[in-house]
Amino acid sequence: MKNARHKSEHVLQELVAYAHRHGMNDLNIHLACSTQGFDIDLEGDVSCRPDDLDALKQALNAPRQLELEGYYYELLGSSRDGREFQLIGAMVEHAEVTCEQGCLRIHVRGR
Repeated sequence: MKNARHKSEHVLQELVAYAHRHGMNDLNIHLACSTQGFDIDLEGDVSCRPDDLDALKQALNAPRQLELEGYYYELLGSSRDGREFQLIGAMVEHAEVTCEQGCLRIHVRGR
């Protein structure tokens, strides 16, 4: 399986794409990678709560599917229909998504 650094690149790319689709032009991103895994924090202002935020939360917190992780990894970035975050959910261990007072925050942890 791909190492944490490569997986974090794909996950970060999809999270930034999600943010851009929802009008976040000024993002704060924190990425921490080690041999143990990665943590990504993305934060930015939005004019309104994204209408698919609940779907994002649900997808990112779907049970991890180790047996399909390599397949999902290869699929990331292959489509631009805006639903790649469903693939990310199968690859990360933990996710937190909040949108309060016009600030969208996304945190994911993967291995």
